[in-house]
Amino acid sequence: MSKDINSEVTVVIPTLNEAEAIGKVIDELKQYGIVNIIVVDGHSTDGTPKIAEEKGVKVIFQEGKGKSSAIKTALKHVKTPYILVMDGDYTYPAKHVKELYEKIKEGYDEVIGARIWSRKTQELVFRAGNHVLTLLFNLLFGAKLSDVLSGMYIVRKDRLSSALFETKGFSIESEIAAHIASSTMKIAETPIEYRKRIGRKKLGIKHGFLIAKDMIRLAWRYNPTFTIFAAGALLLIPGLTLGTWVAYHYFFTGIKYYVKGLVAIMLTLAGFQSLLIAILALYLKRMEYRLNKRIMELKKLLEYIVKFLRYHGIKDLVFLVGYKHEQIVNYFENGERFEVKISYVVDSPEYKGTGGALLNAYLKNVFDDAETILIYYGDILSNVNLTDMLSKHREWSSSATLAVATKYQIPVGVVETRGNKIVEVKEKPWLNIKATIGILALNTNTLEVLRKIGTRIREIDIMGDLIPEIIREGYPVYAYPYEGEWYDVGTTERYEKLDNKKVEEMFKHII
Repeated sequence: MSKDINSEVTVVIPTLNEAEAIGKVIDELKQYGIVNIIVVDGHSTDGTPKIAEEKGVKVIFQEGKGKSSAIKTALKHVKTPYILVMDGDYTYPAKHVKELYEKIKEGYDEVIGARIWSRKTQELVFRAGNHVLTLLFNLLFGAKLSDVLSGMYIVRKDRLSSALFETKGFSIESEIAAHIASSTMKIAETPIEYRKRIGRKKLGIKHGFLIAKDMIRLAWRYNPTFTIFAAGALLLIPGLTLGTWVAYHYFFTGIKYYVKGLVAIMLTLAGFQSLLIAILALYLKRMEYRLNKRIMELKKLLEYIVKFLRYHGIKDLVFLVGYKHEQIVNYFENGERFEVKISYVVDSPEYKGTGGALLNAYLKNVFDDAETILIYYGDILSNVNLTDMLSKHREWSSSATLAVATKYQIPVGVVETRGNKIVEVKEKPWLNIKATIGILALNTNTLEVLRKIGTRIREIDIMGDLIPEIIREGYPVYAYPYEGEWYDVGTTERYEKLDNKKVEEMFKHII
């Protein structure tokens, strides 16, 4: 376990004059097998760096001041995919490192250690302030957190690297959470113990107001429409107050304040309209979160496919992309970091469907230098032996070779009846039929058939239109049987039911 953590997680400890506690923090981490530790010191004057070095951990000095600068500096030295940040004041038990690591491996971008408070470990005013600030954060960013300001959390390095680090000091926790919440919403919590700190407290009441101000500033960056109209909704307060005062005098004293009454109505209407628009902006932002989350999940699936293709020696890839294609292009770029070459063809409005996308690429002469192309649907996960499949394709002198599953599970229950009487029910049975799984080798000379189809119809399906047509024209088409597991994740519902552990097991030889 420790070996796995130390190869994937770097514990980063920002310090400033923590000589009384830093030794105990490091000792406790090592007690739990954690040795990949970096202490980022803010130029302490009490010997903190020396104590840390004597404990055998890496010590670096931060660039700039404040906790935000410390974490930004640490990013330049961390080589692991995950960074776990914890304070150096001995408030956070090292035993929770494993729990945070296991939680983020479930697919999150950040996992926060939600502190279990007690009167002995934290004063009431600070607990109340933390609660208020967390409520403010949840309102501004549509999250459901209980402790956004915890000083112990684990985050994916690639996500942290894309943060802007606009805030200073202790607001960095809320900025990181805001960045994750506004991009993927893959943020979670796990409960942790919290101890009384060793040494002098650095966080005061004034810092709470500074953090609140920074949260509003972050909301302005990530959701300006909501921030503007949420501020406008505050007009309800003077509007309703003045309206109540005018109504009181009208009903109880008989005095009529026409101008003030008109002002009250205008303020109330403006505030109410602003409130409705703010709620709408928040709702739309949450829709955007969900969409971005799906896109990030799609990128992960495509990454599996790219690595799988590379494993089988297929390194010249063409992505046929459409909606939100910019995000796919920005993520994979030219494929260099995946050790492949990737080019892109954006769908044309003239042709639709899988066959339409393929025809669009063909008309742009993308396949001129290829005799055979391998088509792999982007929503299919499988472990087909592509090397053997392409070898058989050539051996059989096939024009098209389709990977076919030797059995197929019906996604619904099936009943057997006699008349109207049900005699047997089979829940999602497996049938011994050959089912295409969206992977095929295709000779490029068959694409002329696709061109002919395109003169008749504009929405073309590879399996439904192209393959039947080339069979009718006499081209040899073969089936390559596949008996392993495969997943069609073409819908949100199917993706949510996907077992990530099974997927990782399927691709463990290429990860």
